[in-house]
Amino acid sequence: ADPLLKIFKRTAVLIDSVASSGGPAANLRALFESQRLCCRIFYSLNFIDLPAFFEDHMAEWMTEFQKYLTLKYPVLEEGDGDGLTLVDELRAAVCENISLYMEKFEEEFQGYLGGFVEAVWNLLVAASASSSRDRLTVTAIKFLTTVSTSIHHTLFARDDILQQICQNIV
Repeated sequence: ADPLLKIFKRTAVLIDSVASSGGPAANLRALFESQRLCCRIFYSLNFIDLPAFFEDHMAEWMTEFQKYLTLKYPVLEEGDGDGLTLVDELRAAVCENISLYMEKFEEEFQGYLGGFVEAVWNLLVAASASSSRDRLTVTAIKFLTTVSTSIHHTLFARDDILQQICQNIV
């Protein structure tokens, strides 16, 4: 698991560097695909049980996961549809990972929950307007559904939440 975290963090640094310097989309494409694959491996390694390594390094993973849900990558997102699809695939993989943690490791994950609910909510409002972003929309809705049916349902207790769901998502 340690080599996976090292690759994930090193790739994150490279993404940040290329994105902040306005590097070419081609350079980011391979990095985003690498991160998506790391997310899939993360999911597989955590599917049955929460390994001690992942519990010990949860903050490192969750910090990067939240970053991918909140940051914009204009060089990819504003170009052709292929770049946006690549970003959305990484975000969908992140949503699957946090859904897994919410479903199976809620106690360990709860400290990160509020930030992820807000990040996924904002992402969902933006993504649901486009039918080409269906996979991201479905994984985001799955995460929010898991949270809303848990003991953390009070995160959705505000009066305007149902109205926002109807106006922005449905």
